[in-house]
Amino acid sequence: MRTTENPSRLQPDQARAVRLGVSGAVLAIVALGLLGAYSLPLFSLPDEPAHYGYAAEVADGRLPHIEDLVPVDGIAPLEELMNDRDEVRRTIWTANHPPLFYVIEAVPIGIGRATDRELGAMHAGRVLVVLIAGGAVVAVAWLTRLLVPRRPVVAVVAAGVAALLPAMINTSSYLYNDSLAVLTSTLAFGAGVLWLVRGPSTPRLAFAAVTCALAASTRASGLLVVGVVGLAVLIGSVIHAAADRGERPASRATRAVSLLAPAAVVGAAVVATSGWFWVRSVDLYGDLTATGYLLERFDRVPRRPTTWYVSSIDFWSTQQRLLWGVGSNHAINTESVTHHFWVLALPPIAGLVLAARHALRTSVRRSGSLQASLDGWRHWVNHGDPRRLALPAAWVLGLVFLLLLELSVMQFTSQGGGTHVRYVLPGIGIASAAAAVGLLALPGARRGVTAVAFLVVTAVAYVWGLRAQLAALLADTDADTSILRGLELAGVRAPLLMLVLVGAAVLAGLVLQAVAVWRLTAGWAPAADEVSRRSDSSCDEA
Repeated sequence: MRTTENPSRLQPDQARAVRLGVSGAVLAIVALGLLGAYSLPLFSLPDEPAHYGYAAEVADGRLPHIEDLVPVDGIAPLEELMNDRDEVRRTIWTANHPPLFYVIEAVPIGIGRATDRELGAMHAGRVLVVLIAGGAVVAVAWLTRLLVPRRPVVAVVAAGVAALLPAMINTSSYLYNDSLAVLTSTLAFGAGVLWLVRGPSTPRLAFAAVTCALAASTRASGLLVVGVVGLAVLIGSVIHAAADRGERPASRATRAVSLLAPAAVVGAAVVATSGWFWVRSVDLYGDLTATGYLLERFDRVPRRPTTWYVSSIDFWSTQQRLLWGVGSNHAINTESVTHHFWVLALPPIAGLVLAARHALRTSVRRSGSLQASLDGWRHWVNHGDPRRLALPAAWVLGLVFLLLLELSVMQFTSQGGGTHVRYVLPGIGIASAAAAVGLLALPGARRGVTAVAFLVVTAVAYVWGLRAQLAALLADTDADTSILRGLELAGVRAPLLMLVLVGAAVLAGLVLQAVAVWRLTAGWAPAADEVSRRSDSSCDEA
């Protein structure tokens, strides 16, 4: 079966600009992530001791249960923390997660325990999480190149959005498995998009199977992306088979097998690698994710029905506040400016509205009327090359994945759990791509001025949020000195020097992104113009 031509092939100067911009985004998140990893006190979030305990148990060759106590290993702050907790909260309650992340973290944690340098190992474990987050940013850029193949600048901006999102940096500063979930889920969804838009091939099927297996071995959210990727593979098989129908006649049974087999291979890879863990979870706790077991264990009581949260302004405002603020569970004064950072969501949303409005008006103007424009699209869908539907289908599936993640948070909140925005981060790839399209549709998009300004503001927002977060954690510390104080308490010998180096690295990362965006937007039309131009040309070809 032939595959679709690759429309994302870049000229050498474009490729260099994309690499430059994505490198700047990686530099920014690594620098800010390291600042958070060393300034935020160890075990300051409720789940971090449990994550540490899981990795420590794996380092000793054991797979823990939820009821197993966190090994304190003589670590004074951890031992003091465990003594202050009730018995139920002294355990490794994160044992409901698959073991991939903890196998990786068992390396630094195991070395630290063997050399009696557990605190140093914890910081090393956090650093490893930060590096994984840097890889996730690269994956976001790659996914965006697939979703918006003819506009490489969108990938650079999307990488910047993902890298500088305060919740992403904050979550990646702790010994949490969320950054690995972002990396594996983005790669898995990208594998599905690759199959969908480029066509079936053995290497692409192998890539989809491997990445889905990794995603399902990281977090329960990986099972959601596996379902979406399986659907993408099935739709891609149907689309490309329809395009080649006249070339290879076959029986109905043969066609059915050829269409279903690739998706079945992806599912089989997941079952073969992590199926045992999910069967174990059902056997031990009664369900795949042990959610019911944990909620009952922590005496959580159900709240409102899941459907109530769909239209709840309070739920969505909390999600946005945590996404653009510090994104953690720390109680920060409600008068803090961080509670208003949700307004950062407005520019990309406004840009998407402008792009859609401009594209619609341009299409209607060129077609003569709205009805003629709709007729042109209908004719294109019914009689055009089926493979032209692949890219719109990829975007729809990405939005479905985001919706499923949000619904899972709503359901967890409804059952009595927390409204954790980090549970939505595995969908940051599609969200960042959409945000980048919106930012590049705003005034100033011709040279990316608006987009770069947005990235600068989000970087400042994270640093501001970090100060507020540390001021809340270190109650006797003024916000203006909280970062330096946090670095001092972590044992950093030259905290001011580290702060200066981090600032220089972030500035360099932003400059690299700005230069890349400037080069890639030279002579380029704004997003809305490009969308409308391509839409009309597609209808004309039909």
